[in-house]
Amino acid sequence: KGNLKIVKEDIESKEIKLEGVEFELYNSEGKCIEKLITNQNGEIQVENLDIGTYILKEVKTNEKYILNDEEIQIKIEWNKQTLLEIQNARKKGNLKVIKQDIEDEQIKLEGVEFELYDNKGKLIDKYTTDVNGEIIVENLNIGNYYLKETKTNEKYVSKSAERCSKFIPTVDRHCFSSLTFL
Repeated sequence: KGNLKIVKEDIESKEIKLEGVEFELYNSEGKCIEKLITNQNGEIQVENLDIGTYILKEVKTNEKYILNDEEIQIKIEWNKQTLLEIQNARKKGNLKVIKQDIEDEQIKLEGVEFELYDNKGKLIDKYTTDVNGEIIVENLNIGNYYLKETKTNEKYVSKSAERCSKFIPTVDRHCFSSLTFL
């Protein structure tokens, strides 16, 4: 008999281990012999497997990650531990910010500066609106962000700092999360 150890991790940072990822283990006849779930360290340990070939399928992953639908063939050898490090990519989304005149929505404001922060308060980057009053940020990890206006257009007066900051509830996968500043 042999053993199997699975380690589930983030594709960008192997230090991030994924808890609660569900797998099914199939024998060579295609029968599901075990349902497995990663622990808080992103690990699964299966002991005393018969020698032979197995198929591992990921069936559920963390909500912030893309399901790895690859069927993984595993060979279990006598008195050995087979180690599988399986990685998942994070889901990505896009953000579109539009800065416009409070009284005339047709007037878009160029040159307005913003800072984008993650939900832990870490500065992601600084951005400036283009001629259409827009900022487009692509390939953000899905999640919550905070946007702060730091400098307005030279022809305008900025409102209070509180008015010029907005919490972005969620950047979703496969679409633009839009935010309009007045």
